[in-house]
Amino acid sequence: MRKRLFEIIEISKENDVLSSVYDMFIMLVIVISIIPLTFKTITPLFSVIDKIAVSVFIIDYLARLITADYKLNKGVSSFFLYPFSFSAIIDLLAILPSFNIVASGFRLFKLFRLLRAFRVF
Repeated sequence: MRKRLFEIIEISKENDVLSSVYDMFIMLVIVISIIPLTFKTITPLFSVIDKIAVSVFIIDYLARLITADYKLNKGVSSFFLYPFSFSAIIDLLAILPSFNIVASGFRLFKLFRLLRAFRVF
């Protein structure tokens, strides 16, 4: 089951419909989550968008963490190494501003998530 999850959230075979749907869904969530960043004021709608997007990002981050051994191929140590990988740090920096743990300027890291969704890195 974890192997299939890995195939869905990472680059998989071209004919994998579920993986393609997941990629499109994540790209849509990222784009929608960036929209509030273009406005100076925060409306209730923008707050709801942020909460939903961050929930999706957290689930995505956890899915990547629990399948880290398939990505890094380093056995059990993969689960400890993954949070320090470039893409995991970008994901975390896109999530944490919603919890006021880091400065809100880090919300721009959602743009980097978009680049990752397009498989730029």
